[in-house]
Amino acid sequence: MDTENHISDTAFLVNESRARQEQISLDRFARHWVPEKDRERITVLWDDFAEHVYPHDDIELAVRNRYFLTRLQALLKMHRDAVFINLGAGLTSYPYLIEQDIQCIEVDYPHLIEFKKRRVAILKEQKILPEKKLRMEPADLSNPVDLDRLKAVLSECAGERISYVLLEGVSYYLSMSALTALFDMLREIQVSGSVFAFDFWKPDIKQHPVFDRLQRFFVERFDFDACDYNLFDESFINSCAGYRVDAISWAVEQEKIFSNTERLADYNNILPEHYAVLSRT
Repeated sequence: MDTENHISDTAFLVNESRARQEQISLDRFARHWVPEKDRERITVLWDDFAEHVYPHDDIELAVRNRYFLTRLQALLKMHRDAVFINLGAGLTSYPYLIEQDIQCIEVDYPHLIEFKKRRVAILKEQKILPEKKLRMEPADLSNPVDLDRLKAVLSECAGERISYVLLEGVSYYLSMSALTALFDMLREIQVSGSVFAFDFWKPDIKQHPVFDRLQRFFVERFDFDACDYNLFDESFINSCAGYRVDAISWAVEQEKIFSNTERLADYNNILPEHYAVLSRT
């Protein structure tokens, strides 16, 4: 299996998790992103992941989706003409889960953008997806040339409007230098009052049993060995120039809000991922 299929399968895996807990994620389109021909294979892959890594990926990723969606909806109540920018958008459904027909920009690797464009066209033809002002931009967020081009695109689209930038499932895969460059770019294009939200892994995740199993799973199933994950804590987030920290949370806390359950209470059987929401000062 080549690199493109690796990324597609991991994207499908994330999507399957949101679909399995739709009552939490509120992503009613999640199940439609996976083509019919791939659904049985992805179901088997998800069950394999649940058995060998941890069984609550569906809850964690549904909670994450709901958390960032709730924050987006809150911003749009105050700024109905805001711009939504999703960096590393994958197969998320955010533009279709909000009532407002705002400008949305999704950014991801070229092959994933091409796949999603084709899938959007099919789902629109099937009357599943509504029309939205959605622009899809191919880019590698770790490539300085792509980042410069992306800066021009986002500056043009956002202009002087409030924006909500989401970086979901990406920060730990970028190098610290690439992440810092991305933060610097966003600081230049976002106007005061804009929101930047992202998830992150703390350094102590290296000692976590689920993280160890996750690494082994990616090696064994995908031949993907990313040993140098980008890990940071609140001190890095608090040092982000031009931003104020509005909230730092994690799935365990948010599960109680969105589902009134405590299935993530067993720390040794979850992947401890945290969320940050910053406001541009």
